[in-house]
Amino acid sequence: MASVLMFFLIGALVALHEYGHVLAARAAGIPIARFAVGIGPTIARFRHGETEYCLGALPFGGYVLPALESEQDYFRISPGRRIVFALGGPAINVVAAALLFGLAAVVADGPTWAALEAALSRTADTFFGMFAILPTLFAQPEQLSGVVGIVAEGSRWASGGAIAVLSFAALLSLNLAVINLLPLPPLDGGKVVLCLLEFVSGAVPRWQLQVSVAGWVLVAGLILYVTVLDVARLAA
Repeated sequence: MASVLMFFLIGALVALHEYGHVLAARAAGIPIARFAVGIGPTIARFRHGETEYCLGALPFGGYVLPALESEQDYFRISPGRRIVFALGGPAINVVAAALLFGLAAVVADGPTWAALEAALSRTADTFFGMFAILPTLFAQPEQLSGVVGIVAEGSRWASGGAIAVLSFAALLSLNLAVINLLPLPPLDGGKVVLCLLEFVSGAVPRWQLQVSVAGWVLVAGLILYVTVLDVARLAA
């Protein structure tokens, strides 16, 4: 039961991340054709306004597709507006983490200003702390974990009650923000870096597509790597 809860928690945080992109796109004046969460066969869909909302069979991954005719139309959007679009997902995950830490503090100590301050401080410290340890992760592969490891670890946290589950959800939300802010296309951080290069050069880098494809290959390899680590740890 705890594992099922963790699967749905991961799916909910991914959906929240993608919806953050939708909100940022609206703020930046970028029309959205499709908001999709999950992979595999589409099990539900509906349309609201100009946007189609889709749910995949497995609650992992997702994407937001701008309503544009071509790739050239996307690059005609100013780099600043595209940066806003890219940062919407990580930003809403950070906000969600602060709310979850705050709710955990309220459950533990009641609704006080001290609880709010502690939640904000914990969010900031954890967020920047995660960035600080990134350089050491591949030197210490035992710290890496994918979906399999997250579900297993979350199941252990679930036995600690509501406060533990809320804290774990906050940590997971921050992890999602930090991973997506890595300066690697096709992640959000990589998109921001490419947009900043456009500001400097005044033109879209010709090698942007090749870098994005290489980034997808690297991300896929990383997912496979951490999944193998997770399975090996569980089997040990």
